[in-house]
Amino acid sequence: MAKTKTIHIFLITAVLFSSACFFASRKTAMAYSECDLIEDDTDKRKRKCEALEKKIEAYRQIIELKQKQGATLNNQISIMNAEIGQTETEIQVSEGKIESFTNKIGDLENKIKEKEELIVVQKKVLSELIRAY
Repeated sequence: MAKTKTIHIFLITAVLFSSACFFASRKTAMAYSECDLIEDDTDKRKRKCEALEKKIEAYRQIIELKQKQGATLNNQISIMNAEIGQTETEIQVSEGKIESFTNKIGDLENKIKEKEELIVVQKKVLSELIRAY
């Protein structure tokens, strides 16, 4: 059960990451067009602009990834909290069963003692009957 949850979380993360990369690549392409507006004789400013745009896009991707990781971790924490609650409830049910079985064992022990006492009394009666004949 936990393995399938992990697989589902991994698949969802992969889809989200792929989508983010797709949209990020579109944003990067648009950023280059802004750098194309720079007209410089040495082309130095244009290259610097493109490098800065790449850095900006890389930071955007990192931020988006970290936000998604945070959301994934929050989901995992929520799942774990739910599992903890379920386990605590199961423990309470098990404790109730243990108490019930303990009471049944005590009742059976009392019945066994009563039967043993009855057997002792019946043995005495039988031994007296045998002596009488």
